[in-house]
Amino acid sequence: MLALSDAVLGFHSGFWFVYAAAAVAVVFGRISRDRGVGAIAGAALGSSLSFFLITNFMVWATTRIYPATLAGLAACFTAAIPFYQNQFLGDAFYTLAIFGGYALLKRSFHPAHQAA
Repeated sequence: MLALSDAVLGFHSGFWFVYAAAAVAVVFGRISRDRGVGAIAGAALGSSLSFFLITNFMVWATTRIYPATLAGLAACFTAAIPFYQNQFLGDAFYTLAIFGGYALLKRSFHPAHQAA
């Protein structure tokens, strides 16, 4: 879907960074597979945090919006915090909805057997 939306809306100069950040999220998902609730929560947090760091570093490194100094990098990350808050809340909501919903459905259709 990411590639399709870019094909329709147009590719931008930093799209490789966005794709790399999305690939990191896939790696986190693969690592957390079948490892429990803590691993899923950690993968969701790691995915959103890595996306934030990678894409905002790209903005700082490839544009002239912020000075090419540590202060400029800090200003770039600081300006992006409100966007990260929304991303984090969305990731938390959908992670809970998808994985929690799956667990509830699985429990509903395959209840644990009780000893007599």
